[in-house]
Amino acid sequence: MTSTQNFNNLQVYPNPANDVMNIILQNTSGQINITFRDLTGQVVSGYTLYETDEKISLDISNLPAGLYMYTIKGEYYEIATGKFIKL
Repeated sequence: MTSTQNFNNLQVYPNPANDVMNIILQNTSGQINITFRDLTGQVVSGYTLYETDEKISLDISNLPAGLYMYTIKGEYYEIATGKFIKL
């Protein structure tokens, strides 16, 4: 079972986004997995990062315009889930 941590210092912007999505994570270490899914639940993109800086900039230019869901997970817990619009 995956536990969920509450990270008050998480920011995901801009939303809606064109080509780049920025994620600010504070107080994290180790492996971070970021997964993007379309509305059918199919994984359309994913990133694995190690020992990240506080700000992560992800290239989403290859995604078609639409509504997507993201999941951000640490090694042992889920950090956040949410939705964003790709223009």
